[in-house]
Amino acid sequence: MPDLPGAPRELIEAERVAVEQRLDIRAARRNLDAEAEMLGLTRITRWVNVLHIEGIREREADGSVKRGFEIGINIPLFDWGDARAAKAEAQYLQAALQLRETAVNARSEVREAWHAYRIAYDLARHYRDEIVPLRKRISDEQLLRYNGMLIGVFELIADSRDQVASINAYLQALRDSWLAEADLQQALLGQVGAGRRGGVIAMPAGGAAGH
Repeated sequence: MPDLPGAPRELIEAERVAVEQRLDIRAARRNLDAEAEMLGLTRITRWVNVLHIEGIREREADGSVKRGFEIGINIPLFDWGDARAAKAEAQYLQAALQLRETAVNARSEVREAWHAYRIAYDLARHYRDEIVPLRKRISDEQLLRYNGMLIGVFELIADSRDQVASINAYLQALRDSWLAEADLQQALLGQVGAGRRGGVIAMPAGGAAGH
């Protein structure tokens, strides 16, 4: 197996990649664009971050409340224009809310995968940087004691077994770290259809959702 990367992935970067690349978000975005085209909406009045819809707030670990998002999905709002404005606005905003829900669920899945990945990464790094070198220093000291006839061969063999066990534990932790990395990569890509956790993302017929 390859060694650990020099530094772990950051959560904010993982979320940004997911928002840009996930297949379910792309599908929801295409559905929104198709809805606008079907309704004949062309005159954009302003752009909004879909993640701000419905006044979303996030609570920090220290109890404070953070408003806004470092990551966003900008969508256009149109001049609804004529008598069908209310219906057109409702249909378009329904598709926008579907995009928002998809993005929020995607970020949640990425966070879950990232936390599992970070735990596995940190454990493997702890074994690599702390446990295995410590066991080697202990083994070197035990060998010196054996050469000085301060301990017997059985103590030396027992220490060697402990050193081998620490290396095996590191290899297991390294394996788990790469498996967690693979799960994170899957979360960053997402999928349309049957989800890896059993969820299903329905593909809209004819580019219009909720009709």
